[in-house]
Amino acid sequence: MARICGFSASTLSATAATDAGRAMAGTLEGDAPEPVTVPAGGDLYAASAADLYRSSDGQVTTAIEGEPRWHRRELAATAREQGHAAALAEAWRTDGERLFTQLGGTFALAVRDARNDTLVLAVDRMGVRPMCYARTADGGVAFGTTTFAVLAHPGVDDDLSHQAIYNYVYFHVIPSPGTVFARVAKLEPAQVLRFAGGEVHTSFYWAPRFDQPLDERGAELEQRLM
Repeated sequence: MARICGFSASTLSATAATDAGRAMAGTLEGDAPEPVTVPAGGDLYAASAADLYRSSDGQVTTAIEGEPRWHRRELAATAREQGHAAALAEAWRTDGERLFTQLGGTFALAVRDARNDTLVLAVDRMGVRPMCYARTADGGVAFGTTTFAVLAHPGVDDDLSHQAIYNYVYFHVIPSPGTVFARVAKLEPAQVLRFAGGEVHTSFYWAPRFDQPLDERGAELEQRLM
């Protein structure tokens, strides 16, 4: 069962968008409320009210799940008082996509900003929490913390990936960005996806550094390995 799911920039009719929203929300854990109506451009859903935040003007919607940690004192206070999704919205307003400098821990998140028709998805540095996504038949993006949430969107095919099946049988794992479904991808650790203007762009907000100098013990081990 999913914790977060949704879709963005759809050209579905209002009725079809509502049906898609209800199908995707139906994959959420627990007793998440079924959406009554869904904006034609898409929407965002979460299993828990604490995981979801909508701005008072309805322009910004955020969702985050996991065990995030906020480095900035003000954001940590907002998270304690209003929830992590509210802290994410505050970080988005003040820092935009630079918010990842203020965020640690494990998480999967989504931000929909109707002001510039932008969707942002991201996962934590180690990729502990998953986020899957797919391009829909009408040119939008469907996303969710499980592949089945993504497949609930009517514009995503459920064709299997032969390469992924081989990887699973041979390696006992399907490495990111692959999934068992050919049309569904999974974000890699520390990866962020930005969808705007009908285009998907991915990048990494963090990478491990391997420039730590060798101490005396390290020098000794280096000599033994030479």
